[in-house]
Amino acid sequence: MEYLNCGMNEKTDYEFAKPIECSITDKDKLEKYGWLFLKLQLYTMYRDKFFVPFGIRREYSNIRYDEESKNNVYIDENINIVFKLLSDIISASNNKEEKRIKKELTSKKRFHKCHEASMNFALKDDSDSVFVLTGYVPSIDEELLHSVVEIDILNKKYIIDYTQNIVMKKEDYFEINQFRQISKVSSKTIKEDAKIIDELQIPHPYYLLFRDEIMKDLNKNKKSLKLED
Repeated sequence: MEYLNCGMNEKTDYEFAKPIECSITDKDKLEKYGWLFLKLQLYTMYRDKFFVPFGIRREYSNIRYDEESKNNVYIDENINIVFKLLSDIISASNNKEEKRIKKELTSKKRFHKCHEASMNFALKDDSDSVFVLTGYVPSIDEELLHSVVEIDILNKKYIIDYTQNIVMKKEDYFEINQFRQISKVSSKTIKEDAKIIDELQIPHPYYLLFRDEIMKDLNKNKKSLKLED
């Protein structure tokens, strides 16, 4: 691939981007939030198809949709979380791409696109207050690499997760998903690097994890080429 020959340091630990053995030792917390995660995944995919039209089933009775505020609320004896569906926020215009995204967000097609989708959403606002965060989230027996978007609304941090079709306060999202952040790249930086990412075909997860190392190696390579000339 192009990016392996573009001046990147071959000694960089790219194995870091692969699944690793789960390091979460609090099994009770993992089980508790794992069940909540599953509920939210199903709710954010099927809310308008099954939950609202036919009433909330008993096992989902602690999730409700507030028509007036357009918020979704999850409440149990330990948790009270307010969140929005990303598909509710995207404009219902005649724009074909927006229609495609809205439809994809409420289907299984939204899965396995976290890195690319996060970068694309971040680029809608190329400022210093929008970031793509990449880190690990626990699964049954391993931790998986995952990316989300961090935005600032009225001085409060929120997370946009494309694969969950959810917008939630950062502290709530981190707690529920046990998100362990590794890297942070601003949308402004991604826009500046877009041409290089495209030309060298740098895979999105590698770019998000090793952006600074990649650019440092590329600059070194350019300098060495100039010296040789």
